[in-house]
Amino acid sequence: MPAMNMIKTAMALVAAGAFALTACSSSEPDRGAEDVAPDSAPARGGVPTGDLESFSFLNVNTQQGVQSAGKQWGTAEVPVALGFIGAVQGCAPGFVYWSGTEYDVIPLDDRVAAMVSDLQATSGEAVAFGFGGENGGTIEDACPSVDDLTELYGGIAKDFPDVKTWLFDLEGAGEDVTKQKTRMAAINNVLGDNPNLEIWLVLPVTAQGLDGTGEQLVDAAKQAGVPFKVDIMCQGFTPVPANMETACESALEGTASYLESELGISATQAYGMLGATLQIGKQPNADPAVTTDDARNLQRFATEKGLAGVIPWSLNQDVAPNGQAVTQQFPWAWNYNTGQTSDFEFAKIANNQDPS
Repeated sequence: MPAMNMIKTAMALVAAGAFALTACSSSEPDRGAEDVAPDSAPARGGVPTGDLESFSFLNVNTQQGVQSAGKQWGTAEVPVALGFIGAVQGCAPGFVYWSGTEYDVIPLDDRVAAMVSDLQATSGEAVAFGFGGENGGTIEDACPSVDDLTELYGGIAKDFPDVKTWLFDLEGAGEDVTKQKTRMAAINNVLGDNPNLEIWLVLPVTAQGLDGTGEQLVDAAKQAGVPFKVDIMCQGFTPVPANMETACESALEGTASYLESELGISATQAYGMLGATLQIGKQPNADPAVTTDDARNLQRFATEKGLAGVIPWSLNQDVAPNGQAVTQQFPWAWNYNTGQTSDFEFAKIANNQDPS
């Protein structure tokens, strides 16, 4: 999503003194067979079932913000997905942010643990982790073997046992088949010790459904035997639609049809493993503004079809004009009328807590 570019473009940078990341390249270095997932693996658990609360993405974009984010954003009282975990210098994960002069990471240390704890305590809701970004997951670039990735992801699962949902934002040009197999093999390994982890693939779409990259990623998860859900990114459609919400519904219908055919499941099961992300308000691109009425219409569609969730981007922008809860970090987003009258209204709508 374009509003995420400030943090996600880090996924294509080369850190000083470090090797070049390949997030914007279609090539991968040659690796031995032991570093690549097998063509197929036994399924674990099949198609996920059951309802999931609708998370709202939260852009963890400054070190200072980490120290107060839990209490500040927990007042929304909705589940929050913290993004985005990547790597800038070597195989060391953290939340990627802009320091003012370069991209850096906030390590997954005691400050992040305190943020997660504060969010859970203040909101009374679940917290998820988001990995990757618009250019693909640099963790996989920095840690290119299954063993390294398994150790890294396993460490995160061990250090944050209460974070039981991981969303892999895999929108970008940095994706290729080798990386996809490697990632899914590592996730499958981690699920062996952490069977309650829920995996979401956040994928790019056209108004007709998944694009080629999205279909490859679904196939990689299927072949690895990883149970997963799919969140589609409703953004940047070509041609530009008159209304983002109706285009998103069309993309959901196309994606559900693909999953039904590819996975051999029913339409009900396909919709039950789907979520959708609409950007809040007006973004600095050609996309039409998304209003609270659009959010309500999408929520009605989600309820009718039995979707797993609606995941707005982002809580940082979910602020009424002159809202008191947060500083308006994205000034372009308030130059129009969304119909928003209270802070966190989009998040509340997504969680069937519509304040209107």
